[in-house]
Order: sequence, then C-alpha cells, then structure tokens
Amino acid sequence: NAGTDPTVCQGTPAIDIETASVGGSASQIDWIVLTGGGTLLNSNSIVPTYNPVPVDEIGTISLQLTASDTSVCPSVSDIVSISINPTPVVDAGSDQVICEGDNALLSEASISGSTTGITWTDPSGLGTFSPNATTLNAIFIPDPSQVGTNVKLYVTTNDPAGPCVEAVDSLILTINPAPLADAG
Repeated sequence: NAGTDPTVCQGTPAIDIETASVGGSASQIDWIVLTGGGTLLNSNSIVPTYNPVPVDEIGTISLQLTASDTSVCPSVSDIVSISINPTPVVDAGSDQVICEGDNALLSEASISGSTTGITWTDPSGLGTFSPNATTLNAIFIPDPSQVGTNVKLYVTTNDPAGPCVEAVDSLILTINPAPLADAG
C-alpha cells in the first residue's frame, strides 16, 4: 500500500510519504517517480521523501511503490499521488500619494496562483472602498480626518482550498493637505 494521497502547498521543500506499508514476504522496497520533475530520497525506505524540482512545482505527482521478495512470488506495486496546490498570490500595487479631496484608484492590484477573491482593509476603519472592499481594483475614499497622514491599506486573499494559507500585501497611501492661497 503506497499510502494516503497527500496534498501540500506549492513551495513545500520536502514531502515525506509517511503512510505507506508493505507486508507478507516483502523484503525489498523500491520507489520510483512516475510523473513529476522532482527527486526521490530514500527510495528503498518505507518512508521516502519527494523533493519538488523546481521548488515551485505544482500539479499531481505520482510515485510508485514496488514490494518484492527473493522467492518466486511476483512483485506488487501501488501508486501514491501527491497534489501540490498553487499558493495564493496578491500584490497591492505601488505606494501612492494623493491630495486632500482625491480618492485613490487601486488599479495596480493583482492576483495569481490559487487566489479567487480578495478583501481590502483600512485598519483605522475610517476610509471606505468603492464599490466594495472585495473589488480588486477598488477606489479608496479617505476620511477627511486622514488628510496629512500615511494610511496603510492591506489586501488579503481568500482562504484557498487545501493546506495553503491566505496571502497579504499592503501599500502606503500618503494623503497630502491641499494647498491654500490667500491673496489677502
């Protein structure tokens, strides 16, 4: 039995196959990589380690376990499939500078990997996002009390299925006071 099919997140440097088992008259264990670009360590052990190559490999990797003995009994094989899920990726875009009374268009924000949704946050809770905080390229409408400050805005990915965790990025929005002129 090659074990339970594990699911891991992209970037996992080493994946141990810990649930395989052999029995009967099996005296020799051999693992081979059927699909995948990585390497296999301890290929003659019941607990081999698959190292993805490249480290950011994604998809389904198949490993075959073959158990045999020194008698006339035929060898038997089983396959374990490793699912490597893509990590979520989010980029808030470049820091911005706006003037009092202006809004910030968050047009440089982008997503990739397993990201399917995002949420923008203003930790102060003062500003608002239009049309809403779950729009990737939203417009941030600062509160008048934020003029003359630097506001750090965060964008967080949705929690993807599987073992990968959400990703977070931020940008700094500088809100300059509007110039004043008084000819007196």
